[in-house]
Order: sequence, then structure tokens, then C-alpha cells
Amino acid sequence: MDKLEKYKKFGGWLYLFGFFFFFLIPIRKVTSIYYSLVYGFNFEDNLLFQNKIVVKEYLTIFSIFVDILILLSSILIGILLVKKYKNAIFYTKVFLIAFFLSHLLLNFLSFSLLFSFDMSIISTYIYVLFVPFLFTIFWLLYFKYSKRIEVRYQ
Repeated sequence: MDKLEKYKKFGGWLYLFGFFFFFLIPIRKVTSIYYSLVYGFNFEDNLLFQNKIVVKEYLTIFSIFVDILILLSSILIGILLVKKYKNAIFYTKVFLIAFFLSHLLLNFLSFSLLFSFDMSIISTYIYVLFVPFLFTIFWLLYFKYSKRIEVRYQ
């Protein structure tokens, strides 16, 4: 068997990435959409946002819209990767960047419009963005330097 033959299969780190895109991200986004629909429009119990109800309503709607786009895109990217679609890697990289930018935008809007800035909020904001940033960087580097990606999608 050729040394490169093992890289043509959907396995290794690519399998883990596929697991993220077929299961973890869709489950997370479905729960996020559910949470936004059930609790996002409940303003009576939320004293913190009483003077910013309209802003919170629009942010909730925008958040649901972005979550639906990410949900559908992640499933589509997973299918493209499994089917060895010619431009799957390009679309995956675009999705990863869009995934991070959506987190950046939604968190920036939420923190800047709903909270007054102080150091505790800024540190929370940085922490909330740290995980998606690491996720994006790790997978972008993988798709750039992986032997499996090079062989499977050449």
C-alpha cells in the first residue's frame, strides 16, 4: 500500500473536525436558538435590561438569524468535506473566519450596547472570544499544513 493512501481516507484530525461540524456545532446552535426564543424575549424578569428592551430584542433576533446561518453552514461544510468536493477546503476556511467574526460581532454588540464598560466586562469579553479565536486558528493551521488535507483534496 502506498504511504499516501492512508491520507486519502476521512480520518485523523479531519474526523474530529467533521464531528465538530456534524454534531457539536449544530447541537450548540440549536440549543442557542432555543434559549434565545424561550428566554431572549422574556423582559419582565430581567431588571438589568429594562431600559434597553428594544436593543435586546433586535440583538436576540439578529443572534437567532446568525445561529441559523452557522447551523446550516456547518452541516453544509461537513457534507462538502465528506464528499470530497473540489472547493471544500476554501469554503471551510471562509466558514471558520466567518464563524469567528460572527462571535466577535455578536459579543461586541451585546457588550457595547447592553452593558456599561468596566474592566470586569472587558475581561469577560476577552475570555468569551478566546475560545472561538483558538478554535479558528487551530483549524485554519490544520487546513493549511495537514498532509491529509493536501492528499485528500488535491
